[in-house]
Amino acid sequence: MIVLHAHLPFVRHPEHPFFFEENWLFEAVTGSYIPLLDMLDQLASDGVPSPVTLSLSPTLIEMMGDRLLRNRCAAYISERIELAELEIARTRRNAPLRKLARFYRKRFEWIRHLYEDVYRRDIAAAFGRLHKAGVIELITTAATHGYLPYLAMQPESIRAQLGIGVDVFRRKFKHRPDGMWIPECGYFTGIDAHLRRAGINYFFLDAHGLMFGSPAPRNGFLAPVVTPAGVAAFGRDPFSSRLVWDMTGYPGDADYREFHRDIGHDLPIEDVERFIRAGGGRGHTGIKYYRITGGEVKEPYNPAAALAKAKQHASHFVDELGRRMGQLEFMHSPPPVSVCTYDAELFGHWWFEGPTWLEHVFREIKRRKDLRAVTASDYLTKYGEMLEAVTPAQSSWGDGGYGAVWLDKSNDWIYPMIHQAAETMIRLANAHPHPDGLLLRALDQAARELLLAQSSDWPFLLSRNTAGEYAASRVRSHIDRFGRIADMIEREAVNERELLRYEQSDNIFRRIRCTHFFQPEDPQTDISSSTHKTSRMCVRNSCFCYRPG
Repeated sequence: MIVLHAHLPFVRHPEHPFFFEENWLFEAVTGSYIPLLDMLDQLASDGVPSPVTLSLSPTLIEMMGDRLLRNRCAAYISERIELAELEIARTRRNAPLRKLARFYRKRFEWIRHLYEDVYRRDIAAAFGRLHKAGVIELITTAATHGYLPYLAMQPESIRAQLGIGVDVFRRKFKHRPDGMWIPECGYFTGIDAHLRRAGINYFFLDAHGLMFGSPAPRNGFLAPVVTPAGVAAFGRDPFSSRLVWDMTGYPGDADYREFHRDIGHDLPIEDVERFIRAGGGRGHTGIKYYRITGGEVKEPYNPAAALAKAKQHASHFVDELGRRMGQLEFMHSPPPVSVCTYDAELFGHWWFEGPTWLEHVFREIKRRKDLRAVTASDYLTKYGEMLEAVTPAQSSWGDGGYGAVWLDKSNDWIYPMIHQAAETMIRLANAHPHPDGLLLRALDQAARELLLAQSSDWPFLLSRNTAGEYAASRVRSHIDRFGRIADMIEREAVNERELLRYEQSDNIFRRIRCTHFFQPEDPQTDISSSTHKTSRMCVRNSCFCYRPG
C-alpha cells in the first residue's frame, strides 16, 4: 500500500509582487505534483494499476485553487524556461553542462504544457479526475495540519481542524473522504471518536502506535486494527520506510541528482537573483548539474544512468517486500499489508528520480504473482470483517516517535498563545450562535487566523531552525490579527476596512463557518448519533467487524 501525503503550509502574500516562501508551492508543483500526475497518467494509459492512496491537505488544495498563486506559478515556470535558455548560452564551451541545460529547457517546456494545456492550472482537479477514474484514492487531513495531540485540551479545536478538512475536500471533489492522514501521524487516545464524528473510516499512524496498543495486536503493524470508536487504523511499515527514508536509502545513491548543488547557489548572485526572488539571498532554481557522486568533487549528472538506477532500485524494493511478505505465512488473518508512507514532495522535488522509481515499483508488482498493490479502501472492503480490536498508543512519525519535534525550547512559546486564542474563539462563537452580516464575517475571519496559527509547520520549522524567523512571524501575525478581530467583536465595533484587509490577505477557507467552534450542549453526546457516514461494527470473538459505510 503506497500512501503519499501532500502538504504545504498556507503561504500567500498579495501585499508583495513576489515572496520567497511562495516558492515552496511552485517548487512542489513543478518538481513533484506534475511529475507524479504525468507518471500516473502514463501508467493508466499502459493498463498498469497504480492504486496510490494520496492525501491532499486543505491548505494545499486552497493554494492550488487560488488565482493569484496560479498566475505566479505560471510565471515561475516561464522563468525556468528563460533561465534554461540563458544557461544554454552560458555553457556553450562546456558540452556536458550544455547538454543538461537543454535537458532542463525541454523538461520545463513539458511542465508548462502540462500545467497550462492539460491540467488547466488546477492540479487538485487533475488528481480528482484520477480518483474518479479509480486510478488512485484521495483522502484528506486536518484543516491547517495542526499537531492534534497539542490541541486536544480544547476538543472544539480538534472538531474544527477535522471538520473543516472534510468540508474543503467535499467541496472540491464532490464526495466525502473515506480516510484521513492525521497530521504528523500524531495520535492521541480519543482522536478516533473525533474522526468517526467527522465521517472518517480509516487513518494512519506509526508502527509503534499499534505495537504499544492495548492489547498488543497479533499481527503487529502488518495488518490494520479497529479502534474503540470503530475506525480502522493502519500502521506504517518501518522496513519499507527505511529502504527509502534512511541515510543509506535509495535517494542517496551516487548516480542520483544532487539536490543541494543548484546554480542558485553556485553562480554569481547577479546572474540568478531575479529567478530566486530571495531578496538578495540564495535559493534553488531547479537547474542542478551534478550527481551525488561521493566526496567533495561532484561529477556531471547523467539522466540516463540515474533513471536506469531508479528502475534497478524499484526491482530491489519489490523483491525485498516479496521476500519479507513471503515469510509471514504464520500470521493470523487478515493477510499482511506493508503500508509504505512517504511525503509526496520526496518524489521529484527532493528525490528527482522518485517518480520514475515509483512508476517501476508498480510495473514490477504487476508482473508478480505474490504481491498486489492496494488502496486502504480496497483492503478494508475485502478484509474489514477480520480486524482485531485494539486501542492504539499515543505516537507520531516525528523524530523519537512522539511529540518532541513540535514542543521544545525553540517553539514552546507558541502554545499558550494559541490555547488562549482558542478559548476566546470558543467563547465568542457560543456568545453569538446566530451571527450574520459583518459580525459573521468577523467571527469567520477570527477562526481563519486561529487555524492558521495552529499549523504544525511553524513549530516544526522553528525546531529545525529552517525558515524559523518566517515561522515565528507567521504565528505572531495570526495571533495579533485574531486578537484585533476578537477585540472588535467584543466591543461590538467591527472595522470593516480593517477586516477586509485581513480577509484579502488570509483568504483561506472562504466558506468557513465559526460554528465549528461551538461547544456542544452535552460534551458526552454519543458520537453514534452523528448523521455522518460511519463504520458499523459488532463484537465477534473479541474482534470488531468493520464494514465501510
